[in-house]
Amino acid sequence: KNIKIKYVENKEYLTTHVNYSLYLASDELNDNFILIDGDMITEPLFLSDFLNDEHENLMAVDFSNQNKRNVVITKVINDKITAIGKNIEKLDDENFARHIGISKFSKDFTQKLSAKIKTLIKNNQKNTIYQDAINELLDTNTVNIFNSRKYNWFEIDTISEFEKAKKIFSDTEDLKQKAFEFGADDAYILLP
Repeated sequence: KNIKIKYVENKEYLTTHVNYSLYLASDELNDNFILIDGDMITEPLFLSDFLNDEHENLMAVDFSNQNKRNVVITKVINDKITAIGKNIEKLDDENFARHIGISKFSKDFTQKLSAKIKTLIKNNQKNTIYQDAINELLDTNTVNIFNSRKYNWFEIDTISEFEKAKKIFSDTEDLKQKAFEFGADDAYILLP
């Protein structure tokens, strides 16, 4: 209701990537920033816990083995991301996780990210992913992880995945609530 929304259209979307969309919005990236990929669906508790996490720079990751091909992988040491990108080979579940496209950044980090994205675009790298810009900032900035394993979330790229997500979300929310009512400390959804 009292939220001001400004839309920025990437007219070159079919031939560029999300990094270019962020570049087009870079004049607006001057404060704390929440970045959620448009193909993600989560349960409300996920977003609530994520936004209330004490860390200023935070990226949601999943340590499960259910990683699709061509996903963004993070290398994690002591709950901090030390590398991120699509070209990272996942070696084990202890130090490698999938970035699931939900992040929040402080004003300082956002300004550095915006500058890095502008540099990539000026160097004619319109097809880079925003995680490439983040990766270049990790040597001098701390980004913590938010382990998404106990929450319902789903990336939707196809109609069949949309149908699967509808089933998962409609069938599991009541089950998770019942588990908590019966005294469970945690309830985890294991995707088929």
